[in-house]
Amino acid sequence: MKKLLLSACISLFSLTTFGQWAPQSSTATGVVTGMHFINSLTGFASTSSDSILYTNNGGNTWTMQYVASNGLDDIYFPDGLNGFACGVNGSVYTTTNTGSTWTPRTTGQGNTLESIFFVDPSTGWAVGVSGTILKSVNGGVSWSPQTSGTANTLTDVFFLDANTGYAVGILGTALQTTNGGANWTILTTGSGAS
Repeated sequence: MKKLLLSACISLFSLTTFGQWAPQSSTATGVVTGMHFINSLTGFASTSSDSILYTNNGGNTWTMQYVASNGLDDIYFPDGLNGFACGVNGSVYTTTNTGSTWTPRTTGQGNTLESIFFVDPSTGWAVGVSGTILKSVNGGVSWSPQTSGTANTLTDVFFLDANTGYAVGILGTALQTTNGGANWTILTTGSGAS
């Protein structure tokens, strides 16, 4: 009996101490392609069906906040007000009011953008198909192409600061910059990148 009681107490402790994953529902269709929380309650998700979803209760419920004209692949907020989403056909959408309104931006790029990252509300990068790298220094209003040195699709981008950043992609592609993307160096990963 003591073993059973001890086992039950340990199980109860484990359930209350360690978090559990639980499925959540939303009004969106398609695949959730990106997610970013600006605090423990407020979060955003991008979907392949052109939607930006919003939660203000830690993900317990999600509502559709915006419907874009293209499928979306990623979403990112560098602070509590400014957000950026990217996707199909070089599409980028920006908000300066925590997503109350979203503005479509022109990138001059037709390739799908897979990932977006901003180090602050002004300076950011988007990466995508065919080695595409774009940089904005005015909050996503305009974009300039950067030379990646690869034709492989880039699937994620991250910067430590305005100078040092990394992009990764298919076939083990990994890139690094130490000058804000003016030059990108291909890193050796040993996984067949070309």
